[in-house]
Amino acid sequence: MAIGLLLTINARGEQTISPEWLFVQTPLWWKPPPAKAGVEIRGTAAATVLVLYPNGKYAAVECLLIKQKDGTVTISNGDGQVIRIGAWSQNGSASLLAVSTVVFRTIAMISMNQPEPTAVEEFAERQVNGVRELRVGPMSYQPLLQFSDLDHLSTMIGNYKAERATPAASVAVPDAVTAVRLAEKALSKVYGRRQIESEKPFYARVSEGVWIVGGTLYCGRKHGYLDIGPCLGGVATAEIRQSDGHILRVWHTK
Repeated sequence: MAIGLLLTINARGEQTISPEWLFVQTPLWWKPPPAKAGVEIRGTAAATVLVLYPNGKYAAVECLLIKQKDGTVTISNGDGQVIRIGAWSQNGSASLLAVSTVVFRTIAMISMNQPEPTAVEEFAERQVNGVRELRVGPMSYQPLLQFSDLDHLSTMIGNYKAERATPAASVAVPDAVTAVRLAEKALSKVYGRRQIESEKPFYARVSEGVWIVGGTLYCGRKHGYLDIGPCLGGVATAEIRQSDGHILRVWHTK
């Protein structure tokens, strides 16, 4: 992937994001505001925004986008946000690998394990009608030329740095990437490759010498747009012993 190397710094000293580094979930389901709301916007859409910095830094921001009256798109400040920070690298000629963890969540989830699992995303890269597209599982991401909130996004992400996990020494499964790849292989034998591909990306966390790896729950499509919940359902899950890579068990949550 060719990423531009033109770097600029905003007023607060953060590196300003260049438009070609940004990819947004597609398609977006734009919901018009209620007629009685009295707001001059075209609509809002829940989205995930990816940023691939040329230095290898990676960010994923789950947020609500606002399509303004003039057609430009900005991030809503009054709605929930989740920010993941990590690193990306080229993973062959037509794919890239991104590894990230949550560094900010507007509303803490009481039942969520702490620290939160590491996301391991292997994106396939392709051209669609002359536009660069990244795809993982059923999710697709493309540039959004109308996005005009680059300074705000730069500041949001600039407040956080990736915490580099130190791989465990002398173990067969030292990191989340290794754990996810072992889990995907084992789970594919049980549930089929197609099912496992449909649950990507997978997340991994280690607890007391055991990696717990699980997929992403998608809730079907609503009005033709992919819905990622919340909803009832489950994902393929595996437990892997960190010391020797032995698959302890696999199951599908409900």
